[in-house]
Amino acid sequence: MSFESNPDHLNKFLRIHEVHTKIFIDKYKHWLKWCPKGEDRILDIGCRSGQLTNKFIVPILPENFSKLHLVDKSPKMLEAAKKLFADNPKVSCEILDFADCESGSSSLGTFDHIFSLFSLMWVADQQKCFERIYDLLSPGGDCFLIFVAGSLYMEIIAELTGKARWRKFIPNPDAMYPFPYRKDPDPVGSVTKMMESIGFVNINVKLEESLFVFSTIDEFLGFFKSLPNPLDKMSPKEQEDYLKQAADLAVAHNLIGDIGERKQNDTVSEIFVIYGRK
Repeated sequence: MSFESNPDHLNKFLRIHEVHTKIFIDKYKHWLKWCPKGEDRILDIGCRSGQLTNKFIVPILPENFSKLHLVDKSPKMLEAAKKLFADNPKVSCEILDFADCESGSSSLGTFDHIFSLFSLMWVADQQKCFERIYDLLSPGGDCFLIFVAGSLYMEIIAELTGKARWRKFIPNPDAMYPFPYRKDPDPVGSVTKMMESIGFVNINVKLEESLFVFSTIDEFLGFFKSLPNPLDKMSPKEQEDYLKQAADLAVAHNLIGDIGERKQNDTVSEIFVIYGRK
């Protein structure tokens, strides 16, 4: 099922990603090894509207970087990113479905640094994805990746799409919502071994726990509707019922409210922060 989110809608409900991106880039940006002579070439995979790139990647780049290339599979998102960076001649954008790219064949060239922020949990074939990243790195280049391993919102999606009433709209939930590490008992071990087998060195795989909750039901539903969903296939009544069930599940899982009311061990999300060099 194809899905196109609205960039303005996505940007409005991006707080969950902005909060985590700031925390983890501030905490781990020292891993990055910038080129001694500058002129770094950077790739951002799954840039969406470019907001996260602009707010959190651009500020840490060396002043004399040579190229920042943004790729995303959504034409709408790329158009928004192009407008955002229209005045920066060092930034270019390209439509590319990274999940469907073949390893070993690239017209992109190679890069000194590859970033991806909250996109890779949508790629089912992680081996192929990481091989592709490795191929696109120049010798000594590095990758810095942030994405969700498991989360209560993933569990809500799984519970909702498992209901018989919605199965006709989402006959294959695992295809729309791959979430490859959601049920993995050792996600850190799985990613580390995979990266080692590909050839990455200086590997760091952190699994950070987050207590993030949505302030209101409207904020949760705004974020929920920005994810792939079957709403455009439903009648208005079905849409209303689908979103109400999603909101009820979010309330039941304590995913909405005051973060101060959550217990310290009551984790909402587990988020990968991954680094590796070629």
